[in-house]
Amino acid sequence: FLTIGSNKEMCPNGTVTLNAGGAVSYVWQPAIWLNSATNNVVQASPLSSETFTVYGTDVNGCKDTASVYVFVAPQAIINAGEDITLYPGETAYLNVVGNCSSFVWTPSFGLNNANIQDPIATPATTTQYIVNGSTEYGCTAIDTITVTRLNESNVNSPNAFTPGNGNGPN
Repeated sequence: FLTIGSNKEMCPNGTVTLNAGGAVSYVWQPAIWLNSATNNVVQASPLSSETFTVYGTDVNGCKDTASVYVFVAPQAIINAGEDITLYPGETAYLNVVGNCSSFVWTPSFGLNNANIQDPIATPATTTQYIVNGSTEYGCTAIDTITVTRLNESNVNSPNAFTPGNGNGPN
């Protein structure tokens, strides 16, 4: 007589709703990760994957048991790398590492593609890019990288040379 929803997936530090029906009283275990141990609808926030069991009693005093498995997916990890300095004419190859499978870069200007792991950046000015990554389970992470664009006035080039004779500095 006791009904319970299907198995659930969640990201770390998340919450899922567990729903039981068919009884008049409920007891959930383990209760440590639940907002209530006696409601038919509870919020579960386990730190790792866990099987929750609900014990139900119907109006006639009959007892039944059902279980649901809550899978806690791996934490999303994303690293955009160290900041980059570009000299005139250079481009930057951005390359995110981590366990994410989809990406969105903002702002998108100066990038050849804002929805890939490794876009080519050619910003006209210094730009801080934010990359949002998502795993196959929908867990998300965010990181930033600054691409500093130097223009001709930022680059110090000598305007005169002194030829040396091989015995001293040029």
